[in-house]
Amino acid sequence: GSLGRLVPVKGHDALLRAFAPLAREFPQVDLALIGAGREEETLRGLCADLGIANRVAFCGWHHDARRLLGALDACVFASHDEGFGLAVAEAMAAGRPVIAPAVGAIPEVVGDCALLVPPEDEAALEAAMRRLVDDATLRETMGAALRARWQDRFAPERFTAHLRDLALAATETSP
Repeated sequence: GSLGRLVPVKGHDALLRAFAPLAREFPQVDLALIGAGREEETLRGLCADLGIANRVAFCGWHHDARRLLGALDACVFASHDEGFGLAVAEAMAAGRPVIAPAVGAIPEVVGDCALLVPPEDEAALEAAMRRLVDDATLRETMGAALRARWQDRFAPERFTAHLRDLALAATETSP
């Protein structure tokens, strides 16, 4: 599944095209898109064109989308551009394995714990998804590693302590 606004920069069209061959090959694999946005009708049309409309669930916007992430076997992101990657961090917090583009801060956020693909490379995205479909052990170990990385770097307690340390350091160096 994927979590994010349904807008062009998020690359859901590339995700759907990369997913289509897997949908034909693996009848047990479906895709959930959690989010809403102006591209929803276009993406639904693309699903119909690709013959995967019955394999893609448009779940809409949810106030607490993190709760839904636990139901996914993996989280796949295909953004063309990204800042921090909040949805990626939410997937990490949920202990889900992640496939994401190597854009913005995402490589720094996930470290070596996720599968990174070049942005807008549908073949690489398909190959990464195929790798997770085929390897339950990889999904499990990747999810655990990403959860541990989130806990170490982004959990509220750690983040608050880091901000406090930065503020103290700034006041100590002020004239």
